Formats: sequence, structure tokens, C-alpha cells
Amino acid sequence: MLNLPDKSSLKSAGVGLGLPETSSDSGDDFERSGGCLLVADGDDFGVVLIAFRSELFARDNGDDFERSGGCLLVAGGDDFGVVLIMFGGFVVVPISSELPQSISFCGGINLPSKMEDVVEKIEDTLQFAPNESLLQWSQWQLLDSVLPTGGFAHSFGLEAAIQARLVSGPEDLRTLVIHILENTASLLLPFVYTLNASPNVETWYKLDKILDATLTNEVGRKASISQGSALLRVAAAVFQEVPYLKTMREMSLTSGTVRFHHAPVFGLVCGLLGLNAETSQKAYMFTTMRDVVSAATRLNLVGPLGAAVLQHQLAASAEELSKKWMNRPVEEACQTSPLLDTVQGCHGYLFSRLFCS
Repeated sequence: MLNLPDKSSLKSAGVGLGLPETSSDSGDDFERSGGCLLVADGDDFGVVLIAFRSELFARDNGDDFERSGGCLLVAGGDDFGVVLIMFGGFVVVPISSELPQSISFCGGINLPSKMEDVVEKIEDTLQFAPNESLLQWSQWQLLDSVLPTGGFAHSFGLEAAIQARLVSGPEDLRTLVIHILENTASLLLPFVYTLNASPNVETWYKLDKILDATLTNEVGRKASISQGSALLRVAAAVFQEVPYLKTMREMSLTSGTVRFHHAPVFGLVCGLLGLNAETSQKAYMFTTMRDVVSAATRLNLVGPLGAAVLQHQLAASAEELSKKWMNRPVEEACQTSPLLDTVQGCHGYLFSRLFCS
């Protein structure tokens, strides 16, 4: 959420409220200042409107506004949010009110002379959220095993558990999968839930760092990074109706400050696609169960038909665990099975192994 601060705080961030004044904003002051307008020179500048106190989903093809050769505009009025005009950029926003008429221009570079020109450009440039009727199709594709996210390269510690003689048959496998599901629910669902509710860069960066510090074994940490990075790469390429995914990935790769852990990325993608919190968290549990059972098949613990039967039988347990750990804040994330964490950490020491983790 962005709220417009008073004039003094805007000026302290280098954004002038009056007529021509040069701004020293370098791009990262945008949210701190409560927002400004950016206009690029040329005919192909894009216009983005952030409605009254609405959340911003923006894309900038440059690293910051200085690369777009732009200048600033600031909206006047006490109850107006913020407007952003970005070169080669577009945004997904809920428009809840009409565009205010009181707008101040600063540092003018070929600015449109009429308010109607701005409104027309906004209407031409705004990209809206995916069609509600297509939402389920996106959900099914996100859960499709064909989606190349690399999940089947990981056994979630199952391979190490087999070689440690903790699992030797179908009953042991069933018990282990339930423990893996509960550990996943207690530790990772809070990250999925929070990012689904607030799918923005700031929350993602924060939770990614928290999870990176929370994961206690290097094998699991690397697996999470590998799957998360692959998921965001695939999502950015597949779900092109949400350009913010591609923008976030490009920005994060450039910055080098994000690890791309899987649970936060999954929640982020689900949130931007429009999936609700319950669906997103159950989807994460489903993909975990699916990948563990698939690994068991390739490790010859069960056959393909037996794996399908087992997965169906585990659905009730997965539902119960999902309800138990659903909708919790990140502060409540915890491990419920330290033994699993220890066993998975031994995976790198196996003499022969089929999976990456």
C-alpha cells in the first residue's frame, strides 16, 4: 500500500510539488516518497495509474527511471494516491477512482499538454489481471508435472532415508511421506501464505532472506533455491499475461540479492495469478506429495499403480495437515521433524545417488 505523505516529506525525498523543479530521485525513493510520476521523452512512453491507496504492480524496462530519460510529476490533493508514467513500462492495477485533475509537472520533457492525452495513454497502456474464467487453467498448469521446474530431480530426503535404513517398504514410505508433508506445512506454508497475500518485491525479498536463514541443512537449502529459480523462470515465460513476473525476475537477477527459494516464489506466482490463499497452500502441499511419491517410484519402493493408490490414500492426511498449518504468519514457521532434516543433510555424502536431494 502506498499513501501520499505531506509536502515536506515529499520535498525531502527530492520530489518537487510545485512547478518546474529538478528532482534528485534515483528510482529507489519512489515508495519512500509516496510516489511520483515518471515521463519519458518520445512517442512510446507508457502510462501507469496507481489508484487511490491501491497496490502497485509495475514494470520498468530500465534499472531505474534515469535510464528512461524521464522527469517527475506529482499528484496534488489530500486524498490522491500516486501516478507513475514509465518508459516502455506497464502495470497491473485495480482502478478504483477517476484520475484527479490536479497534477503538477516538473522538469518538463515533451510532456503531454492536455489531460485527455494522459488519460488516453493510460487506457491504452494498462494491462489487467488474468481473466477469471482462465484462472483454473493456470492453476492446473502450475500443478502439471510437465511444467519444467525441476521438482522431480529431488526426493526430499527419501533417497538418503532409504540408504540410512529408515525406509524399507510401503508402510515406512507412507509414514515418511506424512512426516515430510507435516514438516512442509509447518515450515513452508507460512511463506506461501504471506507471499500470496502480498505478492510484491519488498515482501518477497524479506521472506526470501528469512527462509534462507531458517533452512538448516545445505542440501535442502540448495534444492529450494534450484526449484524456486526454475519455477520463476518458467512462470515468467508461460504466464505472459502477468508481465510483473518477468520484471521481478530480471530485477532480482541483476541485483544478486535474492536466493529464489521455492516456497516464497510459489506463493508469489500464485498471488499474481489470482489464486486464493487456501488454494495456493493446498497446491504447494500437493506438489510436495506428488514429487515424493514420484521419487519413491523411481527408487523402486512402489510401482506406478501402487504410487497412485498411495497418493490417493494420503489425500486425507494432506488435507488435515493443510488445515492445521494453514494461514499462519512467518513468525510461526517451524520444523516438526528434525530427523528428516538431519537425514536430508546426509544426502551429499551418499556414495551413489539418483537425486539431487
